[in-house]
Amino acid sequence: MAENVLAPGKRPNRPCGYWAGLVRFADLPGLVENVLLKSYSMARSALALTITQAVKLGLAPLLGKEKFKKRGTTFYQITPESNRLVLVESSQWNSSSQSRFTIELGLYFPAIDAVTNETWTKAGAEQWNPKIYNCQLRQRIGFLMPVGRDFWWTVTPSSNANDLALELAEAWQQYGAPWMRSNADLPHAATRLEAESGFLLAAEARLALGERAEASRLARQYVVSLTKEAPHPPNAAIIEKYLREIREWCARHELEL
Repeated sequence: MAENVLAPGKRPNRPCGYWAGLVRFADLPGLVENVLLKSYSMARSALALTITQAVKLGLAPLLGKEKFKKRGTTFYQITPESNRLVLVESSQWNSSSQSRFTIELGLYFPAIDAVTNETWTKAGAEQWNPKIYNCQLRQRIGFLMPVGRDFWWTVTPSSNANDLALELAEAWQQYGAPWMRSNADLPHAATRLEAESGFLLAAEARLALGERAEASRLARQYVVSLTKEAPHPPNAAIIEKYLREIREWCARHELEL
């Protein structure tokens, strides 16, 4: 009978004893890796759930009262003058033992894009929800808090969602909401942009408001900010590109530069 041909009713030969042990041992690395990956994934999921619960308990009810809607990790509110965004941003370096997250605020003004011919609205779309990176005015909440710097909440397996929820609620009520309200109209946003040295965006905002003299002044200030120091050689071409663009922009809108 050929070696691999089984007689009727016979089971195939299986390794046993010493050889069976070797086969099982050879499978161990893969099995251990699968167990570790599953454990790691479960630990990260538990931390992510803590963050989700904290946001649900502390931040979401307050934003809901102000008619914010939610999409993914972004809360948004559409008003006639601006779109208001609140993003819960997780760190890309989160691990199974520690996760970090922060809150970023954003204000998007369609009127600014209208004067720059850079509307993000898709053709035929009745309504478009901008992303945080589309916002002309942005701020991470830590810079508004007493710490005065980029602040990230840290979550570990021992963290309590209720405690985090209280911190998030306080951060929004004391710092996030006042910043959003005070900058949500275009004149105040223009003032804020200038104060933060965002001269080009401030010029665009003033032009959208019909304040042409102010737009010209801010465009000149933007040029000064680009040329006040001798550029590092690799940056010279980039600065020249920006200078060419601001000259073209002023010429297109008939603004003195």
